[in-house]
Amino acid sequence: MKAIKLLLILLLASAGVNAQFTLLDNTVTNTVIKNSNTDAYLFSFKPDELIKFKFENNALQSESLNIPQNSATQELNDLRVITKDVLYLRIAELQNNHISNFYYLSTDGSKTWNKITTPDKKLPLYSYADEVKGIIYFSKSDLTGYYTYEYATNRWDFINFQSTPFDIIKMKGGIGYLQLFTNNGDRIAYTTDGGKSYVIQNQINYNSAPFSSANQGILQKITMVTDQHWYAQYQFVEAGTQKNQVLVTTDQGATWKVIMNTFVDLIQPASDNTVYIYKQDGSKGLLYLVSDYGNKVCPTLFTGRVQSMNFMNPSSGIIFAQSPETLTYGVWLLTNSGGAACGAANGIASKSKTAAKNKISVYPNPASSQITISHAAATHQAAYSIQSITGQVAMTGELQEGSTSTEINISGLSAGVYLIRTDSGVSKFVKE
Repeated sequence: MKAIKLLLILLLASAGVNAQFTLLDNTVTNTVIKNSNTDAYLFSFKPDELIKFKFENNALQSESLNIPQNSATQELNDLRVITKDVLYLRIAELQNNHISNFYYLSTDGSKTWNKITTPDKKLPLYSYADEVKGIIYFSKSDLTGYYTYEYATNRWDFINFQSTPFDIIKMKGGIGYLQLFTNNGDRIAYTTDGGKSYVIQNQINYNSAPFSSANQGILQKITMVTDQHWYAQYQFVEAGTQKNQVLVTTDQGATWKVIMNTFVDLIQPASDNTVYIYKQDGSKGLLYLVSDYGNKVCPTLFTGRVQSMNFMNPSSGIIFAQSPETLTYGVWLLTNSGGAACGAANGIASKSKTAAKNKISVYPNPASSQITISHAAATHQAAYSIQSITGQVAMTGELQEGSTSTEINISGLSAGVYLIRTDSGVSKFVKE
């Protein structure tokens, strides 16, 4: 193994979060991470190279891995990590002016690769892997079922959908949850035979808040942290306008709570009670640390554009993103994010005694369309967060760098009482 070169380190202090981002590599095209009980393996791939980063004893090492070599015109297109030793790889190859896809599996950490012959000439889409059963699921291209591949026996099977298409949320040892897509909203089903049969669960109570017949929408991006603790994106139409919320449940969908009023792109668990949520915001993005089962939200950890992210624990993880400084994509190591301690009361990290003495003011107050907040001189990427009186995040953004005042358009907020928070302090205002 060879020690990798640390190219760049960013120290960010946004919304009370002191996070360190270390740029590990700015040449890779994609990343996949796999955790074990003692360490984590990050697999990065370029068109012609596969690299494994290993976290061990608080150190990071890298190793170039063997890849199938067919021709000089091949490119690595997709990598899926079943376990640290079982890897699934898709290679695109130019043959007679035509792009062909080939599939390979390694069960010894890339030392050797076996070519997989698929039962369908059309491109199968990787969906999920049950590492206990040693089965990889591929959704059929026409969305009528799933191919399953048992790699120990090189056996293919096909699962027909019973009625509606589904997506696998969780599968372990053939036991798991499926998300059903229906005209009446998404449903959750439970299976004990790897999806061959399932029972629709009635956990999601569409007759309870925040759901209503007036704004009936659909759940998307359902993410299971545990069997009881889920997050989801909720899209609905209200008064002719499409709206989005991020919801959390701790009772398998019987009751839900709104934690954010926005569309998000990624929801990634970091522990049993912590997730990271990313949303793209114009030419950049915002990363939030959500802890205490959705009760605490820390906004703006990393403002680069994130494509994928994975976390070993609440305070360290890997982010594949565009740098907010250089605008180039790379692999970033996140450390010292604060973990579950981030986001004390009402969703913002605890401040030091010195910071607590600082004040911010809001005017005009009440206001209908725009407010101005006065604050301590804002540093680069200093952030603000506007929350309802119940602690739900309604808006986030950045303070005007170098200035002691920032104007904020609040015309999109509903009438009510709100708290606005920055590193300088907290203030209350009324939206008319």
